[in-house]
Amino acid sequence: MDLGCGAGEPIPGLFIDHGWNVTGVDFSRRMLEMAHKFVPEMKTILSDMRDVDFAPGSFDAVTMIYSLFHTPKKDHVTLFRNWLRPGGKVLFTYATEKYTGSPEFDGYKEFLGQKLFYSHTTPEKLYYELEMSGFTIESAVYRDIGHEIFLWITAIAR
Repeated sequence: MDLGCGAGEPIPGLFIDHGWNVTGVDFSRRMLEMAHKFVPEMKTILSDMRDVDFAPGSFDAVTMIYSLFHTPKKDHVTLFRNWLRPGGKVLFTYATEKYTGSPEFDGYKEFLGQKLFYSHTTPEKLYYELEMSGFTIESAVYRDIGHEIFLWITAIAR
């Protein structure tokens, strides 16, 4: 599952290319129209990622690339925990002080001329929340892509 799938490129498209079934969730009808064009094999759901619901253990993997930090930090770990089967993986990007300039942040920043909501805690608090929620952190790496630095995290559900 890709939460905040947008137009389905590149992540869901790569998964489809590997023969995997992919469910994409996005709140933008326009983005999902583009996803139907670019990745027609992906099942799409028009919804805020905080409102969609699936049975426990429904997915082997959940990705949230440049989307999780646009939801309130209080919802971050609970967004995907119950949907992963034990041994399932989550991959997400996380805003930190390197992006917002604050150790913890809840507010708006301008991106491409639009004001967007961003929310994050410190990496240490996030790691603790993940561990306490039944995840083992496999990787946590800062990546500078296009002069924007985000924390990329891969974790495994226990």
